[in-house]
Amino acid sequence: MTTQSIPHLREALPVVPSKLMRELVARRPDLYSLDPAAVSYPCPTCGNEPEPRYQSGVYVRRECQCEAIARLNSQDAAYIQQQKQQTAERMLHGAYTWLDHYNPALIADHRRLGYITPPDMLESCTFASWNNFRFQDAFTAARILASHVVSKQTWLKNLLFVGNSGTGKTHLMAAITCEVTSHGIPVRFSTAKTLFDLFYAVPLSVAAEIMHELGTCPLWCLDELDKLHIKAGGGDFQRKTLQNILNDRNRHRLPTVITANEQRDFTPWLEESSLSRLFDCDAPGGGKTLLKMVGDDYRLLRASGASLWNATGQ
Repeated sequence: MTTQSIPHLREALPVVPSKLMRELVARRPDLYSLDPAAVSYPCPTCGNEPEPRYQSGVYVRRECQCEAIARLNSQDAAYIQQQKQQTAERMLHGAYTWLDHYNPALIADHRRLGYITPPDMLESCTFASWNNFRFQDAFTAARILASHVVSKQTWLKNLLFVGNSGTGKTHLMAAITCEVTSHGIPVRFSTAKTLFDLFYAVPLSVAAEIMHELGTCPLWCLDELDKLHIKAGGGDFQRKTLQNILNDRNRHRLPTVITANEQRDFTPWLEESSLSRLFDCDAPGGGKTLLKMVGDDYRLLRASGASLWNATGQ
């Protein structure tokens, strides 16, 4: 039998589609068909109509080259977006767990004792989950600061959220952290007690490394400043350490966010010069640094079944 006679043999013995091909025809009639006309239609990108490919008794739609390029570009864009999302999630988680690197045992002990809010709880605190009826001025200031860090402005703006427990100070700080890290910008977040317990536990060289990191990171969030225990007549080390960090941040024009229950006297924890630098602001239009959030504890209201917010947010 010569090679010229093979096509005639194929015509005489039609190919019966396999079970797999029949399943493809049933599942994707836009790509596989027994009728070539059913899979012959113009490319949505350029309008050309590629001839279908015959394979195992079934006609398969042939993809136009420009259509394939558009599909691959779309897949690349989706992959890049997925990578950005994964990076943002890692950075957000790292903002709350960065101190683990220096002394994992100490940080684990603090979490066990409840000195540190679990990262997954903080990661759920966003601007979207904030109730807009409550403390509008603090919410607006937090949004503006997050936007400032994301846009990498050169002017300085700090925030000090003060007020009684359960008013959302830490929530707003965590929301700023979430917004900033979602744009690939690192943040360092910690409670004052945990930070200084770490300073007491590590060698001076490691403490200097931590201070350098805090003095140069794009955003520093220090939660519960007044939970840092100061002995009567003491506090020189704590005040001096915070002063050095704030000096570095002020010199580099880097924003800082602090929360505290104390509303009037911060001198047990901050030198007057530190407060001066904290209130230093050259942002366009100015804006308040000290935001008072005084009102009902939303945790108690939620536990009692009462309405969480009233019209005034107080």
